[in-house]
Amino acid sequence: MALRFQDTVWLLQESKTAFFSPRYSQESLSVCTQVFPFWTQPQIVLRLGPVEYLVLHSSPADAAKRSEDPNETKKLLQVTVRPLVDVRRTQLYQTAASTQVLEFFVDVEPTRARLLRCLRGEEGQEREQTGEQGKKLLDDAFVALEQAQKCSDKDTALRLYQAAEKGFGEAEKLLQDDRSRALVRTRRGDLQRTIRGFTEVAVELSTHISERLEELRQFAAEQENVTESDNRTDLVGRLAALKNERAGPAPPIDDLAKRLRRLKGDGGSIGTAAVESDVYQMIEQMADEITLGIEDEETKESENLDSDIASKSERSSSFKSS
Repeated sequence: MALRFQDTVWLLQESKTAFFSPRYSQESLSVCTQVFPFWTQPQIVLRLGPVEYLVLHSSPADAAKRSEDPNETKKLLQVTVRPLVDVRRTQLYQTAASTQVLEFFVDVEPTRARLLRCLRGEEGQEREQTGEQGKKLLDDAFVALEQAQKCSDKDTALRLYQAAEKGFGEAEKLLQDDRSRALVRTRRGDLQRTIRGFTEVAVELSTHISERLEELRQFAAEQENVTESDNRTDLVGRLAALKNERAGPAPPIDDLAKRLRRLKGDGGSIGTAAVESDVYQMIEQMADEITLGIEDEETKESENLDSDIASKSERSSSFKSS
């Protein structure tokens, strides 16, 4: 015996009247399949309260019309049945079995639709189809998992692990057995941890490369700034050496431009390129003047030295002659 449905239904006791709403009573109902020795196929058996019935036919009906209440929200089913006691007696004594129609209400339409599928045997067929689909999904997932474990390429292995995890997730929804669902859920957890391990390594590598590239860019920018500063400081140092002065920090280009304008007597503004060109010309001119000044001093010192030597020679000659 395989249980397919179990719930509480409503039985109509009295229809709506001018002064009272419909009256109902509650009763437990279950549907199952049962094998009988006098039938080759399992039969649908309905238990309503303490009585069992063999289901022959089932259909939906109009609940508002049956209860005579236009505002009725419950859903009605009509089921043609034979009492199971009469069925067994009929098979034993070869007599005719009486049939009857059961009417009961359920709360909502989805419950009525599911109950009708169970009474018609469609629920069993759907379960069989669902079981086949779940088995196929599990087989495909295990195949993908086996291929992933044997694969040496990380990208391919990651895709296979993801396909296996997805297959186990879809199969879990179709499985009816709680123990099987628990096993599949555990396997999915293992696969998810494996997938996270792959993705974390990839993220760490990409982050490390990005950090290294950023460090290289910063280092290149710093080196460029240092080189420009060294070039300017070197020019100032060379000029200070020509002047026999101590080298100091290079003055800003704006200060040099102002000094140049004052020397020229020009109060207007000039372009940055022109200012830099004039500044460099001034520096070269000053360097040439300083160099010429040093050479003039050396020439004068040489002439003075020659005149001193000549005068000393004359005094020595006159001393000897006297």
